[in-house]
Amino acid sequence: MNKDTFGGWLVRIRSGGANTISCCGSYISPLLVLTSANCITPFRYQLEGTNVMATAYTEDEEYSYSLVETIYTPDYFKPQTTNLDIAVVRLNIPIKGKMVEFIQLASRMPRFGQTLTTFGWGFNSLEVQPATDEPRQAKVQNMNRIECRDMFKETFVSKTVMCVKMFQDRLKCLYDGGSPLVFNNQLVGIASVGSTCANTSVPGIYTAIPILRSYIEKIQMGVRTKTLSRRKRNALSKTSEYV
Repeated sequence: MNKDTFGGWLVRIRSGGANTISCCGSYISPLLVLTSANCITPFRYQLEGTNVMATAYTEDEEYSYSLVETIYTPDYFKPQTTNLDIAVVRLNIPIKGKMVEFIQLASRMPRFGQTLTTFGWGFNSLEVQPATDEPRQAKVQNMNRIECRDMFKETFVSKTVMCVKMFQDRLKCLYDGGSPLVFNNQLVGIASVGSTCANTSVPGIYTAIPILRSYIEKIQMGVRTKTLSRRKRNALSKTSEYV
């Protein structure tokens, strides 16, 4: 049985000002968070003051956060497309907290028909219902990518994504930019573009973590060995094999 639960790995990426960012994120190592490139890259040159906030606390703790230092995205990513829709967010310091933890990256894709869990606040679903202060979760079902591809324009459903069947009840729908998709407490997907909670007959599209795991791990290694630039946002992003 799939028993995915909230954890200290679920984070929220936020900034103030007129062009406010609000993306979901998944904490994978002390200085790295995963989110959707489509969600965060429109603001990549305006990251000053952008922070990543923890969402799990004990009663005696205050809010814990870290500032965003830079982001890494694949060279071949194009906004408003699903191919290579992933951003690795680098923090200036680790997020602290008694309940803060990391989520493991899935190495295998779930089978078709298996039940998965997604998390978020509902900020991309305001046309359906107000967003919440506390994160919510929703159950979705993994579906055949070929069947999913036939429901969208040609080439929109790329080789780097997976699809899920959304709840028919719009009030149970949850689809924020960067929302994590979890199976057996491992990260299998990140919410991409192309779907909304206003029309739940359209499948949800998620970047498939097992497919892009090697790209993520190269960045993790570069940060760990201090060989990856803090400024070059596209470093180590030769990913033409996925196009």
